[in-house]
Amino acid sequence: MSGAKARAFFFGLVAAISGLMAALLISLFVFAYNPGFYLWAMERGGVYQTAGTDRQSIELVVGDVVSYLRGADVDFTRVITVDGEARAELNPKETSHMSDVRSLFRLAVWLCVGCAAVCAAGMLLARRQNRPRSAGAGALAGAGVWVVIGLTVCFAARSDFFGLFFSFHERVFANDLWQLDPRTDLLIRLMPTGFFGAFAAAVGGLWAVCLLAALIAGVRMSARRTGSRRE
Repeated sequence: MSGAKARAFFFGLVAAISGLMAALLISLFVFAYNPGFYLWAMERGGVYQTAGTDRQSIELVVGDVVSYLRGADVDFTRVITVDGEARAELNPKETSHMSDVRSLFRLAVWLCVGCAAVCAAGMLLARRQNRPRSAGAGALAGAGVWVVIGLTVCFAARSDFFGLFFSFHERVFANDLWQLDPRTDLLIRLMPTGFFGAFAAAVGGLWAVCLLAALIAGVRMSARRTGSRRE
């Protein structure tokens, strides 16, 4: 493989890996910042019947959670009725956990921006090599890496989603505030493991479309000619 071909392959590989990482994070944001999806998933999972509060209160809490994740100044002191008693929508433990979650989202935003920038640079540098077939092969290799990762996570989730969910939280949070108690914490009633299963499926489904698009783009590039001749 000549130097130009090797560079085109490498830049295509980097562009695909970083671009699909950005696509995964964007897929996450699409649903995490959408209160309508929360309410749909809660209704689908029977949360309205087990939350211990009324539908209007649930909608208010969801609105505050999403606004908070987006960066709004929300203190979660809104008073609602839970189990027949008036109380703040989230207690101090839940509020502290939401602070940790928002910090992760802020990190994810910056990671997404960085990955998108690397992807754009990789695409530009690959194009400059004038070796589209090699760049396409690199893109296919990068997408293939994500196919392996995606299938591995998918099979792990299908076999033991709760175990995967628990392990993820143990690794990304430095404390045990995420271990909420449904007897005292409304947040876990509204968003039980089943809710996050639906959330993960939605994010994964949207990202799979992006992955398919990347594979198709890689195949099309691999079949292109360079000027009047093949590479």
